[in-house]
Amino acid sequence: MDPRLLEGFGNFAQRQYVDDQLDSKLGKFGETFTEDLARKADRSQIPAPPLWQSLVESEDVSFPRLFLNRRVHSVASSTGFTNSGSNHNHSISSTQAPFYTPNINEIHLAFIRAAHDRIYDTVGLMVGKAPLPVRNLTISLYRMLPNGDLEHLFTQSNMNQWMTPGQADLRLPLPVALEAYRNEIFAVGIHQSGSGNTRPLAGIQMESFEVSHTVYPRGHSAVAFVSPGQNISRSQLGFHDVQWLPWCALGESGQILDFSTQAYADSFSRSNSKDLGINWTTFGPIEIHNQNVRREWESGNGTSGALWVQPLNYDDMEVECTIGSWVQGDALTQVPSWLVLRSNSEFTQGMAVQFVNASFRFGLARITGFNTTSSALATASSSTSLQTGQQIRFRVEGNRYRVYQNNVLRIDWTDPQPNFARGPENRFCGFYVSGVHPAFANYVPSTHIGAWAARDLATTS
Repeated sequence: MDPRLLEGFGNFAQRQYVDDQLDSKLGKFGETFTEDLARKADRSQIPAPPLWQSLVESEDVSFPRLFLNRRVHSVASSTGFTNSGSNHNHSISSTQAPFYTPNINEIHLAFIRAAHDRIYDTVGLMVGKAPLPVRNLTISLYRMLPNGDLEHLFTQSNMNQWMTPGQADLRLPLPVALEAYRNEIFAVGIHQSGSGNTRPLAGIQMESFEVSHTVYPRGHSAVAFVSPGQNISRSQLGFHDVQWLPWCALGESGQILDFSTQAYADSFSRSNSKDLGINWTTFGPIEIHNQNVRREWESGNGTSGALWVQPLNYDDMEVECTIGSWVQGDALTQVPSWLVLRSNSEFTQGMAVQFVNASFRFGLARITGFNTTSSALATASSSTSLQTGQQIRFRVEGNRYRVYQNNVLRIDWTDPQPNFARGPENRFCGFYVSGVHPAFANYVPSTHIGAWAARDLATTS
């Protein structure tokens, strides 16, 4: 008899013995375990994605968020010595934020695979700071077909109304909900055009590799030189010259877009700095000094502003501040500070109240351009001067505006233009601070902002 047959029988007998032992030990659990494996797991049994992938469970991304770390940038040089002929090297290293500036008039595409069956109704991206004016930013969404072509699903232009010029991690609503099935591939397209400054995008640098001709997409990112709003054939997709993959996300709004009342606050209780931090978009020279905000010292005549980078959710809102450690005296050249609500993303429309130690303490006005306001719509005098630690509160419900000083009502005014500065694009809040340098006199700043807060008032507007 062939000894290999005996060897094969022995192996079979050994495996059968092991199986019998497992059956006797597992018993009913083994049967249940096998049945569970045979059934498709429902969504509650699928492990949640790790935080390094995304901070939000119910979204799919173009690459893990944790990869958006600061990159080390090295610069090396060599110096020669004429006497000895020898040389030595200098090496300088620095870190760079994970942003790049894309070319204009091209669609930069990030591909995303649906991890589960989902209803996509939000798109996410991260933008860096860009000084005004900024180019028009358009977002398009595509579904990849089996042959590698991209089917256009929708295009949303004028995305600038949803974002300030500052750095922000954005989640924007899609105009229509999109049913996505597991393993389907989608592409988020970002297109910038027109005059102005280009917004940097958060992303990661990549190397280009050749892949099989039957694999689609042929890379994680691509560019297309077509206009937004149309299908893109695979022959129009450029993969090899793309060095950056933008961070993009598609998700379900249950965890991402919170339509309850929002509240934001900043005490400015941190070190002196000419940067207010990542939650603020600033306009003009501005700084934190002794835990107060003021226009940058000795920066000349003018007004500087700051907007919180995220809008509130509703039209009815209030914004407040405490008066900082510097308060103008009545005898000084009068320079106002302002609280702002219902602003657009570029600080060129909204409502503001100024406060100053002058013949009137408070004045309500429309914002009609950056650092441009209408004449006073309502004013109020007060026997109580502005003092450090007092609270100024500016509130709007419908078209009724009210201003409080330490909870004492100073202005109560109803706007005859009830629709001015209303709607989702007018829900940013912030403040202005000013300064002047009169001839033959010391620099005079406006009253400092000691702490700031904004909140929604209702969920019905």
